[in-house]
Amino acid sequence: MLNAAMASNPQLVLYLDPFKIRRIARENVKLAELYFYNAQKKALKGQMEQAAQNMQANAEVAVQGAQAKSQGDMQLKEMEGQIDMAKTKATVEGQNTSTIISMVSSILSKGLPIDPSVKPLIDATIQNLMIPRIVENEQMRMAILQQIQAAQQPPEQQQQPQEGQQGMEQEQPPQEQQMMQQQQPQMAV
Repeated sequence: MLNAAMASNPQLVLYLDPFKIRRIARENVKLAELYFYNAQKKALKGQMEQAAQNMQANAEVAVQGAQAKSQGDMQLKEMEGQIDMAKTKATVEGQNTSTIISMVSSILSKGLPIDPSVKPLIDATIQNLMIPRIVENEQMRMAILQQIQAAQQPPEQQQQPQEGQQGMEQEQPPQEQQMMQQQQPQMAV
């Protein structure tokens, strides 16, 4: 009986000692059977507890996974909402800017004076429109000037700048000074 139980359930060894059962069985068979049945009960109880712990752990993992998924979904919806708000804001700002420009154009075309209470709004709108364009124009101008200067230098001077040239590079050529003077009135707009 002991051999059959051990063959069908190898984990039974964790709950009973087969040599102890054999020693007990030599003196008292009924006591050995009682020890064997108690060990089997402990083994079944241990297996049931292990199964319950596994089920609880699996349930906790499932709950955590569901929570992580819901948090991820919420963050995704938040990000999508923020993107939508930014797009809406940009659209509204674009519409507001064009509305202000249309209003100013119609007032100026009729020769009417601009109300002082609206002037700060108009100034801010114009600055928001013009500053990025001025910076962009300045960058383009600098790139063009660099290309012109590179094209005007002889090939041997392009490869090895001499000490005399380094001092001249700091001074602005007459063409560049003229362009700067021409853009000064444009920047004041």
